[in-house]
Amino acid sequence: MRKICVLLLFFCVILVACTNRTIDDSANLKINQGKPTTQEIPSKNNDANITVVEDILDTERFVQILKTKGYKVIKRENENGTTLDSLFSVYPAYYEVDEKRIGIYEYKNEKNAKKDSETISKDGSIIGHGIIDWVDNPHFYQRGKVLVSYIGSNYKLQNDLEGILGMSITN
Repeated sequence: MRKICVLLLFFCVILVACTNRTIDDSANLKINQGKPTTQEIPSKNNDANITVVEDILDTERFVQILKTKGYKVIKRENENGTTLDSLFSVYPAYYEVDEKRIGIYEYKNEKNAKKDSETISKDGSIIGHGIIDWVDNPHFYQRGKVLVSYIGSNYKLQNDLEGILGMSITN
């Protein structure tokens, strides 16, 4: 029995010595196994690809990415006397991106954002139980805990939103 224990101990020492990983590296591998913590998102422009860490893609990071792409981004405050309304379970923060309005809905987690995004019809005319007649083409994007709406036809902005957030939920 003692020889088996010694042999087992020897085998473990050899195994640890043959790997270059530390205990922390092994722990990280187990935590991240099966789900990457970063994702490379290709840009349709000839710009460099942007790597977004999905867990930290929130409003602040999203706005920062838009600014690094050269956009002028201004947060718009709710006007006095207006009531906030939302098509989703959270209220939006509105921003002007080169004078084009977008709504950013930030959720507590990706699961909640995904749940709300699944209520949007392919053409964007139905969200949940509401029927909407948009003044321009609706575009909705969901990545991580962020859902973004853009109602408009600016090809460059649509292209960049897809590059950052993935394909539009709506056609």
